[in-house]
Amino acid sequence: AMGADASKNLDSEVVQEQEQEEQRVSVASRDDEFHIPWRVETLETHGRDYPTQGSCFYPLRRLRVRPQRPLLFVDSAIQVSDNNYREAWHGAGERRLKNVFLSLEWLPLHSSEDEMHVLHFGLVTLAEGESLRWMMHHPTHLSGRVCMALRVVSSGRYMDVADSFALAVPRLREERTSADLLPAGAAWTPSPAPSVERNGALLLYRFLSNDMFFSPGELAVLEEVVRNVAHMDRLQFFTDCLRARRRHRNHWEDAPVAALFLPAEHQEAMRPLAILTALRVGFEALPERAAQVPPAAKLVAQLRSLHERVAKASKEQLGGTQSTGASTASLPIDMMARILHDIFPSVVKPFTPHDVEHALRYLCHHGAAGAGTRTPADVGHPHHAPLHRVAEAFPVLQEEFLHTCLAASRVHGGFQEER
Repeated sequence: AMGADASKNLDSEVVQEQEQEEQRVSVASRDDEFHIPWRVETLETHGRDYPTQGSCFYPLRRLRVRPQRPLLFVDSAIQVSDNNYREAWHGAGERRLKNVFLSLEWLPLHSSEDEMHVLHFGLVTLAEGESLRWMMHHPTHLSGRVCMALRVVSSGRYMDVADSFALAVPRLREERTSADLLPAGAAWTPSPAPSVERNGALLLYRFLSNDMFFSPGELAVLEEVVRNVAHMDRLQFFTDCLRARRRHRNHWEDAPVAALFLPAEHQEAMRPLAILTALRVGFEALPERAAQVPPAAKLVAQLRSLHERVAKASKEQLGGTQSTGASTASLPIDMMARILHDIFPSVVKPFTPHDVEHALRYLCHHGAAGAGTRTPADVGHPHHAPLHRVAEAFPVLQEEFLHTCLAASRVHGGFQEER
């Protein structure tokens, strides 16, 4: 009966994956995704920081979906299968992330003294999960040397547990004992409080999967798991993963996961931070148009208009007595917000000028990932948004970037008209 239930559960996960994949079309690539076979014997000698040669697992702390992005410095025992996301894809263009469903937990039974009782966690694909499940129910030469269990990431429920695993892991042994002591016919629905030991890896996989809804207890555990990761690095990692998924919902600011991105004393800033993050995603897409040969005419016109309007407005702010370059200009925050809203409607949509103003105010007063430290001049004008500050957060707006586009257009004899 247990085998039939497990098969039904796995079939359900496959259907769910197919439904999620059909949600919307993604621009990220899914080429070169054939499964790489690996020897299960590597589970027996698997290292934490440097996996055994031939193993498919690597620490999640080494995963990044975009180059030069922050890493999640978490426990190296929490691993990801190369068949889920290959390290070789780093820097090779954006890749669409696979949906997260199954986690493998395993324990080598004849480990060295240093590795005794070290439980390993690995995010596996559905195909890998099916093969591992077959092994758990058919004795092999590895059965007495490695014990395994498969869990459903979304619910934390164990899909399949080898008897040797239940005996070797104390918390599972205790849960089984509690179930055995219940009166006949009594329903047993274990609901132990979330803990780092029991739920830490699974909650981190849900975070990687861009799950936005966690209970207060789960958030406390997840906060402990990522305690060594800066708040803005967590947000950058989360939003990078979100960009690489087929999801309609991408507004995390009103979901429980938002508590991980700001210290408790700054939770009121969640809305402007969310807007700022959305703007960053929009502006980061613009350089792709500039990389065309020759550069896109519309983008170059927008960038030129930005720098001209900012320089002109800054001169007017100074009474027209002195000229200032756009790169050193500083405007009232509401004025800078209106200029961005007017010139880049496709990026700023669906936000209002008032929304953009709130985001820029947060940027200028608190900073954000990718923005440098505030200068004395910035501090002296608390209600102004210096263009250099805005351009640090959105590099495509830097004056040097415009000059690069203009130089490229001269080399190729003009601009490329956009449809």
